Amino acid sequence: MAERKHKLHFSKALRMGLSIKNPVRFCLTVLLTTVAFAMTGLALLAACYDESEAMLHTYVQFCDSLSLYSKSNMTYDSVKELSAEWGLPCGVIAAQSAYPAESLEGNDVYQYVTKYHVHATAQIEKIACYDEAFMDAEGIKLLAGKKTLSGNEVIVSECFAHFLLAFDYAENAEGLIGMEIPLHFGEDEMVTLAGVYRNDDCYYAQQYAGGEMTFITTDACRGETYTGALFVSGDLFSRLAGQVDVGYFAGDHDPATGEKVRDYFQAHSECRSELFMPLVEFRKTSGKITGAFGAVGGALAAFSALMIFQFINISIDGKRQMIGILRALGGRSTDVVKIFLIESGFLGLLSGALALSLAAGLVPFCNELISSAFGMNIAILSYHPLVLIGILVMSVAVSLLSALFPVLREARKRPVDVIKFAEE
Repeated sequence: MAERKHKLHFSKALRMGLSIKNPVRFCLTVLLTTVAFAMTGLALLAACYDESEAMLHTYVQFCDSLSLYSKSNMTYDSVKELSAEWGLPCGVIAAQSAYPAESLEGNDVYQYVTKYHVHATAQIEKIACYDEAFMDAEGIKLLAGKKTLSGNEVIVSECFAHFLLAFDYAENAEGLIGMEIPLHFGEDEMVTLAGVYRNDDCYYAQQYAGGEMTFITTDACRGETYTGALFVSGDLFSRLAGQVDVGYFAGDHDPATGEKVRDYFQAHSECRSELFMPLVEFRKTSGKITGAFGAVGGALAAFSALMIFQFINISIDGKRQMIGILRALGGRSTDVVKIFLIESGFLGLLSGALALSLAAGLVPFCNELISSAFGMNIAILSYHPLVLIGILVMSVAVSLLSALFPVLREARKRPVDVIKFAEE
């Protein structure tokens, strides 16, 4: 008489598959496979590096201030138009020199430089025009006066104010506010001092060489930043400078704004920004690095498969008596397969869900880590939905495939062999 086979109901198979004989080992396996799958996901995100996405995420994660350089003529009005389009406060700088119509001469140079730490000729090497909102975003603080300018109003640096005080224009910074002074921009121009901003790093230092005293300026007054610049109104900037050397925008870390900024730079090849320049440099090494990340991801996926393979083998040993009884009562080989595939599938689903959350949370941290290692702000990792979903799918698939061989091997055994092995 043929042995009667009974089909195991799915609910019972589910209950048997989810009965964990060794919770500690199960939790340890989940922990290790979660970490491995999360690292695999991060490696795959790096391997799927896309420069366009990297630009967007670099803006979102790192952009506190955005610079704009252009090979073509760039005017204050054009920067203002971009500011309105992007919804970001802006500022501009131009290499336009200026100095007081009067200058220090002779021994007065040493006296005033030594006493007040001011420039010998109070030379201004650049002028700037910043929105008040952008000044606030940059943390520019006033010692006296106001930030909103119009007409021929200007804001001077603290060290320039020291020069004016040395010339006895006033007794303190507050006393300079509202005063008219002649500045030379190629020709003399009467300007009204509307404010003085803090400029602690701008000063003249004394050096002794061969017994003679000379004076050198620090880098704080040079370069492309606002430090040491003369702030002027938009009208005065357009009239004196005409052309913008560098435009600046306050970053808001908003993905929607980031898309507008990225699309602009991609469409205007004559423009560049210090924010995105590291991405251009990264092109040379991106293939090697992302390929290495892909290899690491594959190795971690293989490690996860071995972990699950080992866990299922141990689980089979722990449930062998239950399997033997099930087979003796007429259970089919497919029932055994069903029980352990449910167990491995649950393990993969749980590990995958945790790995997905962990990988997504680690993306900003890993970008910070990579940026520190390379010494440049660059978001190598970005959120690719298909890759993130793939982490979950991959973890379940790896779990099922890892369990398939030991489960099929166990399912092929005769009931009597299973029971005999369990008794031993």
